Amino acid sequence: MAGNTTRSLGQKSLILLLPLLCLALISSGLDPRLPQYLSENLRIWMLSFSSIFLPGLFATAAACMIPTNWRFMQVISVACAYSVLTAYDPKGLQDLSNSPTVAVLSALAAALLYLPSEYQTLRSSKNAVYLLLRSLLLSGAVYAFMLSVIAALANFIDLTFSRTFQISALTAVIAPIFTVMQTAGYTAFISELQPLQSSDPHMLAVSSAVVCSALISLPILMLSSAVTAKPNQRLFLVSLGIITLITSHIGVCVSIELTVLLLFFPGIYVLLLLSSTLLAWSCYMLQASFLSGIVQLYQPNLIMVSTDFFGLNNDDRLCLALSVLIPALLVLCMWLLQLRYGYILKGHQDPSSLRYRIQRNSNPDLVTLALLRAIGGISNIKQVHRQGGELLIEVNDLEAVSVQHLTSICRKHPSMDRMRHLLICYAGFNSAVISKRLSAFISNGALRSDNTIRINPKFSISDFVKHRDQKQGIHTHDRE
Repeated sequence: MAGNTTRSLGQKSLILLLPLLCLALISSGLDPRLPQYLSENLRIWMLSFSSIFLPGLFATAAACMIPTNWRFMQVISVACAYSVLTAYDPKGLQDLSNSPTVAVLSALAAALLYLPSEYQTLRSSKNAVYLLLRSLLLSGAVYAFMLSVIAALANFIDLTFSRTFQISALTAVIAPIFTVMQTAGYTAFISELQPLQSSDPHMLAVSSAVVCSALISLPILMLSSAVTAKPNQRLFLVSLGIITLITSHIGVCVSIELTVLLLFFPGIYVLLLLSSTLLAWSCYMLQASFLSGIVQLYQPNLIMVSTDFFGLNNDDRLCLALSVLIPALLVLCMWLLQLRYGYILKGHQDPSSLRYRIQRNSNPDLVTLALLRAIGGISNIKQVHRQGGELLIEVNDLEAVSVQHLTSICRKHPSMDRMRHLLICYAGFNSAVISKRLSAFISNGALRSDNTIRINPKFSISDFVKHRDQKQGIHTHDRE
């Protein structure tokens, strides 16, 4: 899923960030430390409603980026699955969660049932109910699996990082574990650890590394990845990085931002885990405890007392510099490795992905044949018109059109007018030539249909043998 959705990230994908911006504005405006003109009960209700409704809106927008052959039922299934999962509270685990990202990920699993396939499902009410039930069962299974993983990880944290565990360099693994739990929204399992509440300089160094990973390393990693990313991904990564800089102290926003990385950029998410581990180990070795005034470690938000950043010692300044340099260097190393050894990975790809790819700027004859195949053949085309660089193709059946193949050829998602059975494709500067080629194919097909040649009826060998035997019998009787 990540590969298909990442290729389609563009200006339209910025709609994914709209729920995140709304959630940040509501969380900041309803902060209890600011003067409030609402009652306490109304403020708490609005915070709870926004922390549930807006992530559901994000899940619906993310589902619209997944290719499908039945968009309406895909969105309905994701919305229903999210509503059911957020209403269900197994063993009171939702009281320990500050973000419904587990429900978001489980609801998006329902969209996988509607992926395009060679055999299209008949659109009927019976099939719609059947697919809805299947999607709900799949989302429930994924939700149960993720909760079991979270419970196992919570038991591991409780047994490993108890009151008696020895402080060593291995405590640096707390940082990536905290990032994983922050993605799921269950930071209470690790934020309430007794060692993290102590004033030991080594544990304060680990806590400082956890905070720096969220406040500094996460947005720096997104912005540096935007430099080496593809052109259609840069705007999205830059926008996400700027929003992360603004909202990195809000627990729900950080969880959704990490969920975006996990869904669409899993490589950046792995680099974040590695960066947090290296940063925690560096802070532990340097005993950097400049963030000793942490009041709440993302429960649900990050609250700190004032810190004098101008009075820091050299080790503390070095740790702050490393929180910027480590993610940037990791992205640079991965980019250089991809340039140097990327051909090795391409050599192990599926042979179908190594075929010649036809784009709108390729040979017009090849583009015409590819368009004919994606539209469904000559018999599915009524008329072809051109308007600038766009082709206006009137088809008989829009269900026979492969939107995914048209998008890969035209590099833009085609527009459809279902009332007039009209398909609008961008063909670039070759649109005039392609329009003439398609019109010639249609006219030749019409001539062939008018000048039909009658063929002989079906020849039956068994009837011929019977008829021959009857004739031989008649001749034998006449001779007698």
